[in-house]
Amino acid sequence: MADESDLSADGHSDIQDVSDLSAQLIAPPEVSYPDKQSLMVAVQAHGKQHGYNVVVKTSSIPTDKKPGRAAKVWLRCDRGGKYRPRNGLTEATRKRKRTSRLIDCPFMVIGNGSSGVWTVEVLEPQHNHGPIMEPSRTVAHHKVKKGQIEAVPYDWPHDAGFSPFTSALVIVDMQRDCE
Repeated sequence: MADESDLSADGHSDIQDVSDLSAQLIAPPEVSYPDKQSLMVAVQAHGKQHGYNVVVKTSSIPTDKKPGRAAKVWLRCDRGGKYRPRNGLTEATRKRKRTSRLIDCPFMVIGNGSSGVWTVEVLEPQHNHGPIMEPSRTVAHHKVKKGQIEAVPYDWPHDAGFSPFTSALVIVDMQRDCE
């Protein structure tokens, strides 16, 4: 039987509040980078280190038609946004229950680029969820079934100069190795 002190509301709980967990998700520092690519790599690495994934929401670059447009990239948490039903389906007309990882996380960062310098500006540092601790996604139809042989990557030096014909020859050679 449980002791009354165990049931006390003032006692310590193993369940943490979401606000406590989201406090662990630290926004990237507002610093400058030499180019857009290094800004993206740094912000994504920071996010992974702190338990969230950063994706590009949208971006803009100056063009001939709009030369005054600033070079920017809007980054958000991969849990940001809301599910948008496609094909006119609603929950009532849908045959299967839908799932989505989107939970409308408000986290938002802007990368501003001008004259070779990209700066990070944090618009919204807060998340509405805790650290993402899920394993990498594996697709069910890629699992090896009974009687099948698991595919092993062919080990050769990767050369971007391979033509499609050469790649086809390598595949034929791999198939011969399996016989």
